[in-house]
Amino acid sequence: MSIPKPHFFNEKSGLVFFVRFCYNTICSVQHFKYFCEVKALPFLKRLKKTFINRKFLGFCSIGIVNTFNTAFFSWLAHFKVQENVAAHIGFFVSLTINYILNSIIVFKSRLKLRKYLRFLISYIPNLIIYTLVSFITINLWKMDQFWATVLATAAGGPITFVIIKLYAFGNKIKKEDEC
Repeated sequence: MSIPKPHFFNEKSGLVFFVRFCYNTICSVQHFKYFCEVKALPFLKRLKKTFINRKFLGFCSIGIVNTFNTAFFSWLAHFKVQENVAAHIGFFVSLTINYILNSIIVFKSRLKLRKYLRFLISYIPNLIIYTLVSFITINLWKMDQFWATVLATAAGGPITFVIIKLYAFGNKIKKEDEC
């Protein structure tokens, strides 16, 4: 008595299974190569152009200054109001300083009310990230106000840069942006 074999092990269908397996494997490799060459490589190049350039380095440098401005103004405000409110007061005061510095130094743009309002709108995602990280670090982790603010401010930097660059200042990613 022989043990019945699955249908794909029969001579005829076994060969078909093997051929299909090899074809699918080769196609998968070709699709992967296509994805890497056509989809992933341009994305990685675009990512490099976006984040490895003078504007992003200038934005980060101003971001460091702004982080300490936020922490300082939050620290000053926490003597008069609750710490979470103080964190937001510091955030909004330093946001104006941040707009002025980014306009003049990074994007070489004149100060205008319309751009300032677009800049503020651009910071909404950062504000959400800042609020969440501030809440977690201050209330749950019991972190010091200053260091909680530093961590919360740094958390949304890359996302904010892209939004500010494209929306607030209307700059596209250009070759002269690269280092």
